[in-house]
Amino acid sequence: MSAIVISPSPEQWSVIEPFLRQLGEGAVVVAPHAQAQAADDGITVPAYLERYDYGGDPDVWLDVVRDREHHAWDHITETFHRPTRTEFLAQALSEALRHQGLTWGAEAVQ
Repeated sequence: MSAIVISPSPEQWSVIEPFLRQLGEGAVVVAPHAQAQAADDGITVPAYLERYDYGGDPDVWLDVVRDREHHAWDHITETFHRPTRTEFLAQALSEALRHQGLTWGAEAVQ
């Protein structure tokens, strides 16, 4: 599965974060036009749905990364880690030496 990453601005975050805190582990978001349709039908949209199963799978999967302890943070840093200059140079040197049949550092001990 893949995921689109949304990085809201601080202003956008201040608007959506209170709603995200209400989600807990799952929620149903009722769009304003659907709320109006419910009202037209004489239905009050409840604050909680007992025994709701999302119809199998939810319409949207959402993870909210609030800190470095989140699973998605690990995936982001592992996938998109930009090596430091030292790491880059060490890797380039290691590959050049390996190409010549030589090793250095920890590789030489193995």
